[in-house]
Amino acid sequence: MKTPRTTSARAKVEQGEKVAIIEFEAKEMEVGPPVHHRIDKAETKELLQKAGFSIIIEDSFTDMFYGLTALKK
Repeated sequence: MKTPRTTSARAKVEQGEKVAIIEFEAKEMEVGPPVHHRIDKAETKELLQKAGFSIIIEDSFTDMFYGLTALKK
């Protein structure tokens, strides 16, 4: 699946470089963007992997955010 985000990341990140993503959990909360604007962690991981990245760090920051660090293959 190509999206503008993954196409852009694939073009601008060189092999061996890393990207870090911090995103709101995809659940209803009083803070942050609407749920339909959030990206589920599993979907984010899938998009990164399809764009040629390996997930090297996966973390949760409280129950509101998750973080992923990925390495360009």
